[in-house]
Amino acid sequence: MSDLKKYIEERKNRDPEFAYGYDGGYEQFKIGMMIREARESAGLSQVPQNDPVLCRFPEEEGPIPGKNRPSPWRTGKPARSDE
Repeated sequence: MSDLKKYIEERKNRDPEFAYGYDGGYEQFKIGMMIREARESAGLSQVPQNDPVLCRFPEEEGPIPGKNRPSPWRTGKPARSDE
């Protein structure tokens, strides 16, 4: 058993709050990894799921909201400093 695993086991034995947080966090991590692997094996990425332009139906008409609006994150202007 590695030193890290020994430390984690000792800490979990003496601190129930740490054990609860560690075990719960590890379970969430495993679920996230399973979702990621399933998404990648299906050939999906997170971009199409979150991009409203790519999620439109072809029969929808009208302007695409925000398509011609510049992103506030890519303005090329430096951040404002309040000095």
